[in-house]
Amino acid sequence: MKKIYLYILGLVFMTLVQSCYDDKGNYDYHAVNDMKVEIPEAKIRMPKENPATVTLTPELTQTLAENEDNLTFEWKKLKPDAKIGSMRLADYTDYSTGKICQVKVEPNNPESIGMMLIVTDKTTGQKWYQLGKVAVVKPLNPAWFVLQEDANQKGIVGAIEGNPDGFFAYADVFKSETGESFALEGKPLAIAAKGNYGYGSMGGTKFANLTIATDKNIATYSPSTLTMKYGTNKILFENALNNVPVNLSYYKMDKKGEMFVTDKKAYFAYDDGWCVPYSVYDKQVNSDGEEEQVAFLPTCSATFSNYVLAYNPATHRFRIGSAFSSMMDYFGTSYYYSQYYRRGSQWKDKKPLVFRDLSEDADGNYAFDPSNVDASLQILDILRGGDNGNYAYAVMASEGASQITVFRFSNADDPLCAGKYTIDMDPSIDLKTAKFAASQAYSAHFIFMAAGNSVYRIDMERQKIEKIYSYDADANAKIACLKFRDPEDAENGNGMILGFGINTSAGQGLLGELKLTIAGDVDRSENASYIFQDANNRFGKIVDISYNYE
Repeated sequence: MKKIYLYILGLVFMTLVQSCYDDKGNYDYHAVNDMKVEIPEAKIRMPKENPATVTLTPELTQTLAENEDNLTFEWKKLKPDAKIGSMRLADYTDYSTGKICQVKVEPNNPESIGMMLIVTDKTTGQKWYQLGKVAVVKPLNPAWFVLQEDANQKGIVGAIEGNPDGFFAYADVFKSETGESFALEGKPLAIAAKGNYGYGSMGGTKFANLTIATDKNIATYSPSTLTMKYGTNKILFENALNNVPVNLSYYKMDKKGEMFVTDKKAYFAYDDGWCVPYSVYDKQVNSDGEEEQVAFLPTCSATFSNYVLAYNPATHRFRIGSAFSSMMDYFGTSYYYSQYYRRGSQWKDKKPLVFRDLSEDADGNYAFDPSNVDASLQILDILRGGDNGNYAYAVMASEGASQITVFRFSNADDPLCAGKYTIDMDPSIDLKTAKFAASQAYSAHFIFMAAGNSVYRIDMERQKIEKIYSYDADANAKIACLKFRDPEDAENGNGMILGFGINTSAGQGLLGELKLTIAGDVDRSENASYIFQDANNRFGKIVDISYNYE
């Protein structure tokens, strides 16, 4: 019985196997055409006058088809309010058909153009989607802007576009880019570029900005187009309202805001991008023992963390004020007031910057008394730098002395008044004309100085100064300005590239760069110390420099 059972079971199994083997079914299996679509990125320098055309040609690889007769092509263009890289069809409008697309680039529009290509196989209806882009390269990005002074004490703005591996020089960049020379009247004072200017919330946005100041005027521009955004009357509102001439003596753009000092008052614009300055005061105790706010005209200042630091030579005290530190600060001032002044509302002094005494040394840890500074010391400069930008350095010296005293302030783990250092100098160094720079790419103990034709590294902890570069071609040349490409950059290298403007004894201005190591020495790589020179585009007397990159 068991044998019969196994025999029947075997027959059933063989029948099933045979039926599976013989059943070809009614199926029509065939391979599907697949495709790889690539669109090489196209680049174009932003046209200035007439539209330009860029050709996008996709590269196709099909798995089956040998030609493209089976394909259709639809090109779509990204809407102006959409973000590059969007995959949403709703963010695009129809642009053209056909494999090759001619993309029109409008003049004076620095925004890159996003495209989408839809390839359809007519035989199957299958679609492939691929993003493309026309990268509109903004002029003067990156670039050093060079503020010069001509024989009539009028400003000229030049530029170096590129880097030591390849660059273009413009002796008069306004003339070459716009057809008109720099128009602000007055003796040139300062220039400042910032690729990430503003605050991206509370009605604001971040954008690239270039501010140029003379002793009579100040204006902001787009770095790429050099078109003016705000002129003097739309920045120094109180002077315009009272019809008072502007006599600027100091302007500085820092991470947390901008300081403007005139002969009558000082003003501070918070870092919200609206560039609306408010009055600057110093809180003092009068002869009656009462606190009052008096006009305060700092000769230099710096922001660090959420503070603004200055020095009052009349009282021999360091002063501290509060920059914006929370969203509520921006909400209460930028959103409610500053943006509306930019839209036509009459300016009111809603948010003055009030300096005050530094907090008392409750724990007895201060390295110096900020309210009792040696009266013989004169302020040379105040800098922001060190680890993550939480430090400020006040550089001071006595008249005729051959040493500097550096007061270090901290919002890190150190006490607020973290250190006091005295560094001896070579007697040949003229401290009155020396320039100083710091970067948050370096430790809290490094600052840099330029004097004469040389650049120095100052190690405060070791109380040591060391020459790291000299312009040996001219012993009588004078470095007029010293700035890092971006003192706020601690990761991408721009915080370790030190630029300087040098005026030769022959009356020519030159721009130089030093690529530094983490130890503050000049790197040993090729072009680590470089002087930009173009015989056809020579600079005159250099006053100030600033680096733009976006």
